[in-house]
Amino acid sequence: MIIKAIRWVCGYVSFKLTGEFPEKFVNNVAKERINLWDLKKINGSLYAKVLASDYKLLRSRSRKANSKIKIKKKYGWPFFAFKYKKRIGIIIGTIIFVGILKFLSLYIWNINVYGNELITTSEITAVMKDLGVKPGALKTHINSALLKQEVMSKITDISWMSINVNGSCVNVSIKEKIKSPEIAKKGEPCNIVASSEGQIERLESYSGNPIVKEGDAVTKGQILISGVLQEEEGKTSFVGAEGKVFAKTKRKITEKIKMNQLYAVDSGKIVKKLSINTLGKEIPLTPWRSVDDQYRIEEISNKLNFFGFDLPIILNKEVCYHQECEEKILSQDEAEKCMNEIIKEKEEELKDLKIISKDVENHEEGEEFISEVTFTCIENIAEKQGISFNSE
Repeated sequence: MIIKAIRWVCGYVSFKLTGEFPEKFVNNVAKERINLWDLKKINGSLYAKVLASDYKLLRSRSRKANSKIKIKKKYGWPFFAFKYKKRIGIIIGTIIFVGILKFLSLYIWNINVYGNELITTSEITAVMKDLGVKPGALKTHINSALLKQEVMSKITDISWMSINVNGSCVNVSIKEKIKSPEIAKKGEPCNIVASSEGQIERLESYSGNPIVKEGDAVTKGQILISGVLQEEEGKTSFVGAEGKVFAKTKRKITEKIKMNQLYAVDSGKIVKKLSINTLGKEIPLTPWRSVDDQYRIEEISNKLNFFGFDLPIILNKEVCYHQECEEKILSQDEAEKCMNEIIKEKEEELKDLKIISKDVENHEEGEEFISEVTFTCIENIAEKQGISFNSE
């Protein structure tokens, strides 16, 4: 990469050599330590590249080898500058641009986090920000070893961590701790009782004495599996009842909405704001106008990219739409549609249950639209309840 950059700054050319003895030409050039690269022989002709300053020396060497040499293409800064010498602004602009990139390369542009699953990227970057590592921080101020220790002391769920500064990016790789499963306490006497009323569908008893059977109707708090055992000798023992009891249950939801609804509608008045964010600083590009809560704001942020390389410059655009309130009386169909959306959200809260049927009853009452929904579910209603001992 460095060699390519030096060649570009010095300037180089690609040439074509035709003649009977191209090998003789190459040997003579090698003896005089003139560097050629990308040598290719195609249809008897030799193609290669050489620094522009050495090309003049090749002409006499080609004549000694009874060959003809011709430039195919020119590369590098000297030829670029010569081509645009009358457009000095382009050259100056290029120099300034390279200088800006050099200046920006002293700072951190991006922080990339790899290997995290339970710990969020925002949580890690927030801790690093508190420690002074963020876009816009100087790379020379980063001590990777010390930073790693401080981050791991603040986020205890990290078992291993590496921090590497590559160019203007900080790459963070982590491994999360594997938490040991909690071991439930066993041996404490308890009963299994019903957490809600229902009809028993299936009973799985692992420990204790089953009191109910399939098809029985039970009420909330009723003992399903007893932790009290009667032994043959007439003695009584106590165990921790274990098991699952699946029952058919009813879940009822009642929701109400107003038939007269207020809607926010765009009035057509728009305020646009443009700004750029670089190295942690926000620079406005348009006059800054404050808006109140009557505006709906849409934000768009785009990171600038130069030939596939992310620059530390983010273009922010805010479009603020002024809104006015309008009152609307819902029709029966519109009210049902709104209610269906609400019920769908409520149904999502029951996703851990097996819903086997849903009964919906809608009616209007005054200015309200009321929906009563009854879900028939299959769920595990087993709930542990400790056995209390009264001492006299």
